[in-house]
Amino acid sequence: MKRLSDFIDRDSARYLGLDETLAAFSPVSDAGRRQAQRLMVYAPGEEAALRAHHERASTAVALIQNRPDSADRLLYHLRELPRIDDAWPLQWGQSEIALLVAFRYHHHRLRQELEGAPLLAQWLNLVAPADLDGGALGDPGSSRFYIDDRRNPALAEQRRRIKEAQAEIHREKTTQRQALCLRHGLPETADQWVVDREDQTLINRLMADPDVALVGETVASVRFAPRTGERLATLRSAYASLLQGERRIETGLYLEIEKALRPRSLIWMTQAQKLVELDLLLAVAKTALAWKAVAPRIDSDPAAPLTVAAGAHKPLEDVVRAEGAAYVPLDWEAAEPVAVLTGANMGGKTVVLQTLGWLQALVQLGFFVPAAQLRTRLYSRVAALGAQGETLGGLSGFGREIERLSKLLPFRRDGVLYLLDEPARTTHAREGRAIIRAVLEAIAASPSCGVVATHFDGLAGEGYAWMRMRGLRREVVAEWRSRGGEARPPLHHLMDYRVERADDADATRPDALRVAELLGLEGAIIARAQTLLDAD
Repeated sequence: MKRLSDFIDRDSARYLGLDETLAAFSPVSDAGRRQAQRLMVYAPGEEAALRAHHERASTAVALIQNRPDSADRLLYHLRELPRIDDAWPLQWGQSEIALLVAFRYHHHRLRQELEGAPLLAQWLNLVAPADLDGGALGDPGSSRFYIDDRRNPALAEQRRRIKEAQAEIHREKTTQRQALCLRHGLPETADQWVVDREDQTLINRLMADPDVALVGETVASVRFAPRTGERLATLRSAYASLLQGERRIETGLYLEIEKALRPRSLIWMTQAQKLVELDLLLAVAKTALAWKAVAPRIDSDPAAPLTVAAGAHKPLEDVVRAEGAAYVPLDWEAAEPVAVLTGANMGGKTVVLQTLGWLQALVQLGFFVPAAQLRTRLYSRVAALGAQGETLGGLSGFGREIERLSKLLPFRRDGVLYLLDEPARTTHAREGRAIIRAVLEAIAASPSCGVVATHFDGLAGEGYAWMRMRGLRREVVAEWRSRGGEARPPLHHLMDYRVERADDADATRPDALRVAELLGLEGAIIARAQTLLDAD
């Protein structure tokens, strides 16, 4: 597998809308969310591994659908799972060991829950608690850590003495309080006494008593409490010494636990990573259900085409539906290594390229795809060149395009999916056409594939696929005009966003003048432009 940054650059990811998708990807564990920020990509040659991942993801989808209570328990324990990657280097004490105890508890519960999903259990191969800690942490059925008295006789004896010291301190405080209450007529149920300032006699008597301490006063009252006597101070000092002795024994036991666990650190870290993988798998399954997505068909043939039936770019679909428009899923089939896509302005060419790239990126990230069907191969990279997301860096639009092409084209020998959105549109038409034609020839002569959206004609090449957006729905436009005076409907109501194959001869069907007219350009200008076109 390879890093995402080695598969797609930032400009391409922004153009495809991939950043937004990955930001919404939601594993539930802390470690899973961290891993989601550095996802890996399936590379060419790893088709079998990706198919195995799809089988596991399908099992996770079925688990969520058919056993939702079990899935909820899995997600709960993953959500509560603490990160342990920082536990080993620290000075071990109660907090670090408590962290491992909590991890072991949730690990144990996840292992039990996965018994109902044999494929996932076999894949993860989570070890038993005893294999994880060697019995050093006691009962795996508790998420809380406490060194039981039974672990060490000296600790048991020390805690017995501590309890006796606590009881002795309580008896001494009770005896002292009772004596003071009898002496001054105070209530025995209170540890402190609040005396109204009008009772000056009692206040003077308490102030004079060496066994009573003034602890506070207000305008209306004075508060007293028993003074700590010499015997009580001695008892408390002895109690503090006993607590220190308990901590010394516990520290020794922590060292024994550390000595038992440290050699097993690799097992713990391996098990932690497996649970991260489970978290990511369940997040993929949840996304698949939310999108009503399917497992893509992965072809090992390095020349296999990208074929899509009813594919959707979910972030774009959400935007379209939010605007009250109907979203048109993409059907795409082009076996040729290069496809030239033409069509009217605002006819949907950019959305086609974004959808193809977005779906391919999802495939190689291990996601299911929102489509009725998708078949593809694995590419070494996805490289998109478009206006959206481009950082100019002081260059003109054309300069930036050429700079990026010069960086992306050398990878074509490794098998890249190139998506070129109206390249060279800002330079001289004749030279721009020649550059793009040469670029497409270079892609066609390599193991890569390319789709170029363009308004240029004359890009004919051997073995190219010619695709066209259907564009303006002329019958709908004619019907609207026949009603006369009625406000123009939104442009997307007048467009057919489906893709169709076309012959080279009729691939480009110009609609620019019609679109300009619909958007309100003066009729005289439209007529003059048509005259100039006819003259050419």
